[in-house]
Amino acid sequence: MIQLHLQVIYLNVFYTSVVLILPLVLVLTLNVCVIRALQESKRRLRLSSLEHYDGRSETNITVVMVAIVLELVLCHTPDRVLQVCVI
Repeated sequence: MIQLHLQVIYLNVFYTSVVLILPLVLVLTLNVCVIRALQESKRRLRLSSLEHYDGRSETNITVVMVAIVLELVLCHTPDRVLQVCVI
């Protein structure tokens, strides 16, 4: 009985935090850092450029990074929900 209880704790707490929560927090944190750096770069380019700079490439990069985070959530969350329901 204790072994089953420990297995449930391992699968639901440890595995979920290592496979879903930790990567999600890491990706979100790194993406926020990259987005801030891109915004700062865009601001500097706009100030130093004689021509109009619209920053479309930075916007495209931001959209791709958001899509990666959504992919992470959409692919890992159903697996964890099914795993919890089975146990």
